[in-house]
Amino acid sequence: AYAGDGANDITDASGNAAVNKLSDITPTAITNSSDQDLIRPVLAFSDTTNTKVATSGTSITLKFSEELSAVTDDAATRAQFTVAVNGTELGAADITAISQSTDTITLTLADGAKVAAGEGVTVAYAGDGANDITDASGNAAVNKLSDITPTAITNSSDQDLIKPVL
Repeated sequence: AYAGDGANDITDASGNAAVNKLSDITPTAITNSSDQDLIRPVLAFSDTTNTKVATSGTSITLKFSEELSAVTDDAATRAQFTVAVNGTELGAADITAISQSTDTITLTLADGAKVAAGEGVTVAYAGDGANDITDASGNAAVNKLSDITPTAITNSSDQDLIKPVL
């Protein structure tokens, strides 16, 4: 839409504003042919089929709203994720690996951090600016994963880790 104000009207090159000013334009639909992805990836917490603790209790799979760029398996990248089990955060050494496949990230847990059936599990993410998780569009400036506050995920573990008691 455009509406001239009488003082700053758009005119043609002749400068004759009395007869050559741009007419007002009512709001008009236009076709957006942009192929730019400006949407940040989002963790799909509601996708309990794909965002969950594995039945083995040794890994956590996180499903995102779109394909992600390759993720480097190093301590700095793993440190951006915080996993808590029954309210207790796992230590840095408890996430032993991170891998990515299209729109999922898998966090592998150390043997001593195995999640038992019935335990409450939360996941959080805080990008560090250097190793941020981004979508596959390559536009890291606008398409990096936003920080995620601790949020519960489905625990599909079927592991009985309770020691028998006499």
